[in-house]
Amino acid sequence: MCVESGCKAACCFDKQLEYRGIVTDSFPQAKLCSYDEIGEIRIPGVYYTPDNGYIRVRIVGKCPNLGESFDCKIEEVKPDGCRNFAKDKEDCLEVRTKIPKKQDYYTFLGVKFPSVF
Repeated sequence: MCVESGCKAACCFDKQLEYRGIVTDSFPQAKLCSYDEIGEIRIPGVYYTPDNGYIRVRIVGKCPNLGESFDCKIEEVKPDGCRNFAKDKEDCLEVRTKIPKKQDYYTFLGVKFPSVF
């Protein structure tokens, strides 16, 4: 879906979403952290914390479920927050405006990541 619109999954990097269900179904490597910690974590990975009846999930860096061709490797258990991210709608376009331009890396919160754009 993303590739058809000219984007290489910009929404699959540095994402925070609300999750209902068992986080480890979609993110087996997810690490439990406190509510206070989740916004401060800088180490790439997937983190989660309970938050008023749902689970807050934060992906720091590239989503571990993003395939080499920028497709989702867990389509059958993709979180609603990802599934509902509509191509070419306001949230998609906002994320795409933040794509780094022709660099070998990009920096997010002081951490360098290889550029895939």
